[in-house]
Amino acid sequence: MKKTVTINLTLDELDIEGAKSVLSENGLTVENLLTRVLERTAREGAIPLKKHASHPRKKSILGNMLGLFSQGDLFETPETEKDKPEDLGLNPETQTVKNEPLHPTAATVTSLQEAEAMLRWRERERKASNDASLAFTPQGEKQIIETKQFRLDKVRIAQSPMKAAIITTLEMLFTLLAQGKTPSDAILTDDQISWYVPLYVPGIANGTLGLLYQPGNAEICMARYGKPEDILQNPPVIDAI
Repeated sequence: MKKTVTINLTLDELDIEGAKSVLSENGLTVENLLTRVLERTAREGAIPLKKHASHPRKKSILGNMLGLFSQGDLFETPETEKDKPEDLGLNPETQTVKNEPLHPTAATVTSLQEAEAMLRWRERERKASNDASLAFTPQGEKQIIETKQFRLDKVRIAQSPMKAAIITTLEMLFTLLAQGKTPSDAILTDDQISWYVPLYVPGIANGTLGLLYQPGNAEICMARYGKPEDILQNPPVIDAI
């Protein structure tokens, strides 16, 4: 006998919208997915949520997704857009950020350590070799590089229904950072060398996304992207004026 059961789920808004988008691409809904999981659980008992290593992973969404991401050039941008730093609008006049010492989470600390190691390695190699990939850019702009954790973080952008707006915002921010400038709303973390920047993405509530980076002499290393509470132990509070 069939029976209808009502289940209430409490999830982050970005997470549920991203999940719905992925399920829709595969012809599923939240309801029929949960139905399949519960039916299989009833038949087979406890089931693993992760796939076994023997099953090949479906590469439907990746950090280097064609037309969206490119390692070494995180977001491909037309040159006409890169030439407009005055139109950044990264810090709306209607918002203020309270400056307090920021403390990264344990996962973020690991990523920052990787960022520092990458920047130091590139500086040593630059002095010891003639590797063109490590050279200063002719225009004097800093190269954007990324940690492994940031590469994983940005996969969520591809899953987000707001990915176009997020990418546009990050492209403008990267243009500013590559010029060696520091956004006016950037806040130093407690290591005094890394910066956290709240993201103001049209269509997404202010303060619900952020980015953490570490600058070097010739590079800017992106360390983390995502929800402030995942990146920091004490996310900054953004108030309307």
